[in-house]
Amino acid sequence: MELLHRLIKLLMRVLGLRPASHPADPVDSTATKSCTSVPLPPVRINNRFITESEQRFYHTLVRCLPTEQTVFVQVALNRLFWMPGQAAGAKVWQNKIDRRSVDFVVCHYQTLQPLLAIELDDQSHRLEKRQQRDREVEAIFHASGLRLLRVPTTCTPEELRSLLHT
Repeated sequence: MELLHRLIKLLMRVLGLRPASHPADPVDSTATKSCTSVPLPPVRINNRFITESEQRFYHTLVRCLPTEQTVFVQVALNRLFWMPGQAAGAKVWQNKIDRRSVDFVVCHYQTLQPLLAIELDDQSHRLEKRQQRDREVEAIFHASGLRLLRVPTTCTPEELRSLLHT
């Protein structure tokens, strides 16, 4: 077994390959030493950056969209919106935009122009704090003119198709 292990290591070195790091292995932070004086703590990939219900809905949504449309998930609002000038309240609202995201953004396939956003409403949207956040997000979308579609997690493909075409 030891011989096999050494042969694999030698072959990888000859081919210029590096072994994949295990999630528990520390990350080599030498690349960050030149950009900051603060050492980089361990960084891990979040393999579940969307919930299971969002993942199921994503697959349903993709099947319901025409071929000239594509979808992005967990889009930060500050990638969609900006506030020109120094209008009253702009800093407060920009702060809200900077800290929020929307579950899905449907875009034109070639231009990537946003066409509409979708917020999947699960049970967390029943909480008062979440409802306040939802009202603020709805106000931002309304002010921008970009359509925000709120969809319950129980939405069927037929219901979704109907909602997308209204």
